[in-house]
Amino acid sequence: MNEVRYLPQEEVDALYERVEDNLVWYYTGKGENPIRPGVRIRKARVPDPVRSLQSVLEPESASDAKNARTVFTAIRGLTRHQASDARLWVHLCHDECAGYVRKRWLRPEPSKAKRVQAVRNHFFARTSRAVFRDNGVSRLWWLGRVAEDIADLGADPELFLEILLHRQDIRSTILERPSTTMNRRVLNRLYDVMRRHWNSQDRRLFRRDVFRAWMKGLNREGGVLLLDALPDATLEDLAADQADIALKTVCG
Repeated sequence: MNEVRYLPQEEVDALYERVEDNLVWYYTGKGENPIRPGVRIRKARVPDPVRSLQSVLEPESASDAKNARTVFTAIRGLTRHQASDARLWVHLCHDECAGYVRKRWLRPEPSKAKRVQAVRNHFFARTSRAVFRDNGVSRLWWLGRVAEDIADLGADPELFLEILLHRQDIRSTILERPSTTMNRRVLNRLYDVMRRHWNSQDRRLFRRDVFRAWMKGLNREGGVLLLDALPDATLEDLAADQADIALKTVCG
């Protein structure tokens, strides 16, 4: 099958508004799927075969790196524009990936309002940032996409994802900076620096305070020098120097 499926926007909006009425299905899988019978599912062609994700994703957080590779491989034919369309991911979250999203993200929250919000955060995506960060399936595809981008430049995608997902703030700090995620070469140079520190004994660079100091230093430099305009060697030296400065400033 060389096609992906989308819900019509009016059905996405209706599902979002009816979350509270369907909490039993979202949290337990019992009862009728909240997608209304007779909804016309839209389809789009993609160049590569689409593989089923039914029952292949593992709900443990430690499996995020593996799941990212799995989702990207299963739907690798998506363009970035298609992968930015929330209607695709909402359909997957309510169809073959519902069990995974339920087990991975939904917890027995004490209030109905928090349960509703958890469903809306991970079964839906109301903004481009939510597609990239919060939706239970789209976030995996985009992680896999970024890993594939730097693999094309010779990086190890499995190790990259292991480092990136070591802590939530590492992932968010790296991937939510347009100067890195929009430029594979910049990201690859940062990965080279992270890889060296990852292989060190203490991994101090990945402490929350040190890592943030490193990113702030890069942001300061990037405000004066356009990072993606620098030669590879200069860019890597700059990233390495800023990492050393962060370590000395925070750790002494």
